[in-house]
Amino acid sequence: MNKQKNRNNALLLLSGAIVGAAATYYLNTPKGKQLTKSVIDTTKKTGASIADTANQMTESFRERTNDIMSAAGSSMNTIKNKVSHKTEDVLSEAENQLDDLAIGASKARKAIKNGSLS
Repeated sequence: MNKQKNRNNALLLLSGAIVGAAATYYLNTPKGKQLTKSVIDTTKKTGASIADTANQMTESFRERTNDIMSAAGSSMNTIKNKVSHKTEDVLSEAENQLDDLAIGASKARKAIKNGSLS
């Protein structure tokens, strides 16, 4: 069994060496050199295309993020303004209630001072 495994390994090694030698021979022929140049050119073009696509996607993501941040900022300003107006309304109402209370307290003091509660 061990001898069979060694034979298989030797056969695989020999096959790899033959394929490697054949590839080396072919790639050194004019057609092989042309194929190598074509593969290199195609790889460069593909790499440039991928880089362009990545740059476009990055720019698109950046623009979308800016749009989202701008919309969020606008929404926050709207909410802030609404809260500010409501706070002013509550403060105004509280001041009116305090004024009414002060008027009522003044009337009560006068009534007590005059000795009549009406």
